[in-house]
Amino acid sequence: MRGSLIFTATVSAFIALLLWAGLGYPPEVQILPLVVGIPTLSLTFVLLVGEFHPPVMEWLDSALDDLWGGRQETSATGREESLPSWGPVLRMMSWAAGFFAAVFLFGMFVVPPLFIVAYLFAEARMRLAGALLASFVASTCLYTGMALLRVDLWTGSIAEVVPGVLGGGIIPPL
Repeated sequence: MRGSLIFTATVSAFIALLLWAGLGYPPEVQILPLVVGIPTLSLTFVLLVGEFHPPVMEWLDSALDDLWGGRQETSATGREESLPSWGPVLRMMSWAAGFFAAVFLFGMFVVPPLFIVAYLFAEARMRLAGALLASFVASTCLYTGMALLRVDLWTGSIAEVVPGVLGGGIIPPL
């Protein structure tokens, strides 16, 4: 028995137990354990099948490699050549920090659509029309999901500009 088999089986059993326990929650909060647990349990099931049928894992590896753009070099010299320079890494970290700072100031209603457009236009070099469409679709999914989960979104810490949408959030004391 391999360690990965034991670990995957243990994780699968734990996730199944969490799903079973989640069914005992009130109906309005059952959705989150199901949304997270079912895909996770499905993926661990694929790993378990792959333990007994290695061709499944080989197919999954090649499918993921195709999805992410091909296999990467694993030798020591290839690894050194494939390491990214610090410039792009710092730029991505700046985008992430800027997103969180902007959400703190302006809230979750305004910032995600604007940041998606800005990122796709500036970094991905997408045409503005495509970036606007992608932002609209992603933001619609975000806001619909949050509404279905009954999550109140942060409106931002600036003075209230548009009631309930932009500004007026109360900053908790630190």
